[in-house]
Amino acid sequence: MTTRFEDDCKQAVTSLTAALIGLYDSVQADPLRPQEAARQFGINKTLTWNIAKLLQTDQPLEAALHVPGSSSLERMLKAIKKHGASTDRLDQVRLAVKQFDEAVELHVGDRSELELMLDSMGNRKSDGLELSRKLSFKGNSGVYGIQARVRLSSVFVAPNPDDPDVLDNVILYGLLGLRRLRREVRWPIFRTSAHGTEPQDWTMGWQPLDGSPKSPDSVGLLDSFSDVDGATITRRDSTSGTEFVLESGPVGNVGAIDCFRGQREIGFAPRYMQQPTDIGEFGAAITTPCQHLVFDLFVHRDLPFLDHIESLVFAKVFSQGGDLLDASHQSALPIVMEPSRLVGQPPAVATAQVPGYSELFEYVGKQAGWDLSAFLGVRLQLKFPPLGSTIVMRFPLESRTSDTVVQASPGEATQPSVA
Repeated sequence: MTTRFEDDCKQAVTSLTAALIGLYDSVQADPLRPQEAARQFGINKTLTWNIAKLLQTDQPLEAALHVPGSSSLERMLKAIKKHGASTDRLDQVRLAVKQFDEAVELHVGDRSELELMLDSMGNRKSDGLELSRKLSFKGNSGVYGIQARVRLSSVFVAPNPDDPDVLDNVILYGLLGLRRLRREVRWPIFRTSAHGTEPQDWTMGWQPLDGSPKSPDSVGLLDSFSDVDGATITRRDSTSGTEFVLESGPVGNVGAIDCFRGQREIGFAPRYMQQPTDIGEFGAAITTPCQHLVFDLFVHRDLPFLDHIESLVFAKVFSQGGDLLDASHQSALPIVMEPSRLVGQPPAVATAQVPGYSELFEYVGKQAGWDLSAFLGVRLQLKFPPLGSTIVMRFPLESRTSDTVVQASPGEATQPSVA
């Protein structure tokens, strides 16, 4: 044994795989035909299916998830012995199982903790950390006494019609199926960070999407799309920004609400890179335990940003203060997501996760005065996004000196925004 879990686990799984293949070959059985093997040996087909998965998985750490328990394997060995398996072949499997269990005990403790450790390593190509994320969602929901079914973040970006060197945007925030698990819970459902020193300085560039006045007590919900059923939502301003807080009230489905906010900013960022390391990005901050994230980015067709888009999940919500984001100071999680293009012009946004989304999409175009058939879109979806994380879509900015996009190396983001 070594001090490295990965090395010991890979060695043990590789040895077990080789021993099982040799055992099956010795009795002329095909391990990759689990139903036939179950009938041939008179054993549970779930066991033979697990062995088939173990032998077909080319990554040893991922294959470790399919190693059956020692008692189940021993029952299988006794059954195969009746079909002529030699003592040497059986003992090779027993030795490999013993080595695997010793590696698990040394580095992890037991089989139940093994799955959690392997999940944390993010070895699978998709659904990284899904087990951990699901456990975290349930635990955080209970601890904080609140949860949401869906977190929606929609970002629209287009050149300013009067000055094409700068960009305009609209950001939609949504929480659907938001419900308290404890009556006394008060929870900030939306946050907006400040850029100045006065309580309302953050509103200087922003305009409410619905055109309502920027009154100090305005919550700014999109009333025609929100379903708050009399829930009390208050606004709290400070020098660090503004919070919109769901006050205490009924628990469970009776008190569940859907709420949306929309904001627009004119000339929020330069269109072209100012420095070779400049990049653009938008992030969806996960500040409420939620089951599902829908994160859409819609970009005017004159902007080439979607051609080189990258998605990342950072372990902390980054600051939207005066300093630009330094990506090297963030902790990226091993969660792999590929943005998917939304078909059509305008993009087809309908999803069962967000009822009425198509109408909300059209509303944005009307309020912003945009022809949405000129926009292209991509979507990120993630089950159980980690509380306190920020899911980022990042893209290189255009270079003013050429007709092509310069692929900037990871560096400082130009005007990072949290949706």
